[in-house]
Amino acid sequence: MFLIGCKSRQEHSFYESSQNPITSTSDCDTLTCEEISLLRSGDIIMRQGRGAISLAISAHLNEKYKLSHCGILNIDSDSINVIHTLSLSVSNTNGMQQSTLNEFIDDTYKNSIIIVRLKNSDNNKIANKAKYYLAQKIPFDDYFDISDTTRFFCNELISHIIATEYNINFINAKADKIHNMQFGRFIDTAKFDIVINHQDINKQ
Repeated sequence: MFLIGCKSRQEHSFYESSQNPITSTSDCDTLTCEEISLLRSGDIIMRQGRGAISLAISAHLNEKYKLSHCGILNIDSDSINVIHTLSLSVSNTNGMQQSTLNEFIDDTYKNSIIIVRLKNSDNNKIANKAKYYLAQKIPFDDYFDISDTTRFFCNELISHIIATEYNINFINAKADKIHNMQFGRFIDTAKFDIVINHQDINKQ
C-alpha cells in the first residue's frame, strides 16, 4: 500500500501523561492511498510536530487534541501541496510558503494528523485565497496580533480566509492570544466535516 513517507529525524521527548492521545515512536505520521483519495483543495490539515517549539506550542495551548501547526491543501492534477505560514525561527522562509504534502507531514508524531473540511462550502475558494496570499508573500505574525492583517500566524491565516470568504468569524478580539491560537475551532463538527482524524484512531 502506498504511504506518504518520512525522513529520519532526531527524536524528541514527548508528554508522558496517559491522557495524551499521541504516542512517541520512531515513525512520523503517514497517509494511506485511500486517505489521500479523500482529500480536496481547501481542506485544512493540522499536525503535531516533533520539534521543541512545536511541543511547547501544543503544551501551552493545552487542547483536547495535541496540535502545533496547520495549513491549507492545494491539489492539482499531479501534486498535493500545503499552503501555510511559518516563522523564520523554524523555517528558511518568513511567512507564506508552499510545501509538498510529504514535506508538511515530515517529522510529525505518528497518529497526530487531523484533516477537516468546512461544511456546505466551495473549498476551492479557500484554496484560491490561500494561493493569493502566497503570491503576496505575506510575512509571519511573530506578535500573534489578530488586529494586524498584514501578517498571519498559521491559525490566523485560515480564520481570516474563512471570515472573508464565508463571513464566519473564529477570531475573538476580546479573548486572549491563547484562545485565538487554538486549533479546536477547526474541529467543531457543527461547522466542519472531519475527513481524517488519526488522534481518534489512536484512542480506539
